[in-house]
Amino acid sequence: MIEDNNGELILIIILRDKDAEPKEDTLRLIAPSERVALRPKLKRAIKSFDTTIDSTTKLWFRTFITTTSDKLPVIFYFHGGGFMSMQANSKNYHEFCHRLAKCVPATVISVNYRLSPEYKYPIQYEDGFEALKFVDDSNSNGFQLPENALFPEGEDRDHPAANVFGPRSEEISRVDNFPDTLLFVGGCDMLQDWQRRYYEGLKIAGKEVRLVEYPNAIHGFYAFPKLPESSLLMNEVKEIVESKLRIIK
Repeated sequence: MIEDNNGELILIIILRDKDAEPKEDTLRLIAPSERVALRPKLKRAIKSFDTTIDSTTKLWFRTFITTTSDKLPVIFYFHGGGFMSMQANSKNYHEFCHRLAKCVPATVISVNYRLSPEYKYPIQYEDGFEALKFVDDSNSNGFQLPENALFPEGEDRDHPAANVFGPRSEEISRVDNFPDTLLFVGGCDMLQDWQRRYYEGLKIAGKEVRLVEYPNAIHGFYAFPKLPESSLLMNEVKEIVESKLRIIK
């Protein structure tokens, strides 16, 4: 990884085939502070706009929607950054949601929740739930931070927000209408062990879950369109949404 003259980080990827000379590709990593302004009219009939839920808490979301009149399901997206960095209008996540809305027959809503350490657990979950309620009601009507920055004082990684199936987590086997889960795990993701434990926990709880593994994928791979696994993920999501639509019809 190197830094170019503009101060941007560039990841050098070496692509090697068994019977060919290795070739080099580059992947530009976007700084967390880089934001994307709205582009009301995008190619292939996708538009985006922002909606404020609560001006006092600065809770808002960005919607990516086709310009057709078709009624589509909604995908809620909660951006990465460990609840500590990035925003819904950060370049990587804006462009990912735009690609997702183009590829999948669905409206994409990216929630801009409040961040720790200024706002600790459960604020991020409450903001996400407020966004879900807001939309439902409307229809009817990178950084080096301490690992406990998200949690209340005195908590550790056994807190249910981090260890979903840990010793202090709630039992979900009795939760009705728990949604089917499609879980993606990258073989080069430093958090893959936690992700597999989440998969095993859902299986033990009797919930419907499917695991898709990409051996060469890095953490957050889906946000980088140059990586082949990003397109594979798009196709998987598209397939499951289309299958659900066929059942509804």
